[in-house]
Order: sequence, then C-alpha cells, then structure tokens
Amino acid sequence: MAALRRELPLSPSRGAARAPSCPAADELPGDARALTGRTSPYPNRVHPGGLKMFKRILVPTDLTERTLKALNIALKIAVHDGASITLLHVIETIEDTEEDFSGFYSKLGKAAEKKMNGIIEDFRVNGPAIAKEIIYGKRVREIIRFAAEKEIDLIVLSSHRVDVDNAVQGWGTISYKVGILSQCPVLLVK
Repeated sequence: MAALRRELPLSPSRGAARAPSCPAADELPGDARALTGRTSPYPNRVHPGGLKMFKRILVPTDLTERTLKALNIALKIAVHDGASITLLHVIETIEDTEEDFSGFYSKLGKAAEKKMNGIIEDFRVNGPAIAKEIIYGKRVREIIRFAAEKEIDLIVLSSHRVDVDNAVQGWGTISYKVGILSQCPVLLVK
C-alpha cells in the first residue's frame, strides 16, 4: 500500500496541497487486483458483471399503475444482480372492532390476487420470476415486518411527488414511513 501513497505537492501560488492524480490500473498492487477482480483504479465503482449488491428485492404494490414503474426498475436491478423479486400487497385491516370482516377480506384477497397475476404476466417476458404475496394488517408495519423476516436487501417502492411548498403532507405517506423505518435500502420511484 505504500506504493499508492503520494506526497501532496504544494501549489506554487498558495502553498496549498493539490489532490494527487489517481494511480493507473497497472499501479494497483497485485493483491488489490486479485482480491477485487478489477483493473480499475476506482475500487468503489461497480462494473457490469462485477459486485452484486442485491439478492432479494421487494416491490410493495397498491395495485395501481404507479407500481408498474417501480416493478420495471426492480426488474432491471434484479437482472443485473441475479436477484429474486417479490411483489407484495398488504390488505389494510380494521382493528379494534367487534365486526367480522373475514368475508370482505377474502373478496379483497381474491381481487388482489387476480390483479397481481395480471401484473406478473405482463412482466413475465424477460427477467427473473416474480413471486407474489398477499398479507393482511397495517400496511407500513407489515411491509417492514415482511422485509425483515424474508431478509430483503432492497425495497423498490412507488411514491408520489411531494409539493415543495407543502412538503409536510408527504411525511404521512406509506413510502416515507417505509423509507424511514426500513432496515434495508429503499428506492423511491416517482
């Protein structure tokens, strides 16, 4: 590593340090090239066929058209990284009630499954298989729980544009809450 260290030359005008030029690929120590498999002097850049970041991608859906853009981006990442994709729909439940909504939830579940099958079929042409999950509960809580239990590496979530003049309204959205509470990276697609 001593070969990579360079003295910072002083600028003739101010006596201040200038940034050194980056070492060429052939100046990288042999060990660095062997460990990284890269010949680039920029070790943090990922090259096609290089480091794979994500193995399991989650795409929560509200079954609207906005999900399609998020799913399309998730598929591109999954193809690059060889990752699996799960399309997740959470049916919001009503808590603290005496009423039995099981029949109602069952109908919602069947409708959601039909819609999700259509979405998956539209994206089946290229790329990895897309798994689907339908769960019941509070949306944010269930998305976060599912991601943790399934060891999700990335959540790709559609979001609406937030009005700059009234940004506070965006703080209550599902996408904002998932972005804050998630233990894995979240990509918001607008």
